[in-house]
Amino acid sequence: MIARFRSLFCLLGIVAIVPIAGAQRVAVGDFEGNWRGTLTMNVVYDVPDAHLERLSKPVQLEIRIFNRGGAELYYTGFEEDEWEFQTQRGFRITMIGTEHGIIEARIPGLLGWTNSMTFNLTKQGDGTLFLAWTRLTIRSDLLFDGLDEMAFAGTARLTRAAAE
Repeated sequence: MIARFRSLFCLLGIVAIVPIAGAQRVAVGDFEGNWRGTLTMNVVYDVPDAHLERLSKPVQLEIRIFNRGGAELYYTGFEEDEWEFQTQRGFRITMIGTEHGIIEARIPGLLGWTNSMTFNLTKQGDGTLFLAWTRLTIRSDLLFDGLDEMAFAGTARLTRAAAE
């Protein structure tokens, strides 16, 4: 009798776990793939005038989204070290319906900054994503040189990169 009860209990446990395992698989649909575009600094907040021109230059971005919701962020074409980060992998896209998604990333920078970034993505046709993005940067060790806290924001259009 106890053996039957244990078997039934284990079977019910397995049945209860199956929906949880399925929920962990994110269906990214048409978002899967490599997307490229240029981040333009539409809003720059709390950057001293002496650094404004240097930190306002456009930056190339590639977002790679994988079939289970994983995402990677690659910045290229920049001249300033403020866009070099310690990691580019290990992020997740959170889908909102089938046409929208959000990627949130907290990335340590190479210059002692901690960067919090958010990318709001909206699908526009088969080959275009509209991107609204923000970046908040705070220096770990304050130097009181005007660059301890900065913020950037903007919009961009990303296009699907050809398969390589």
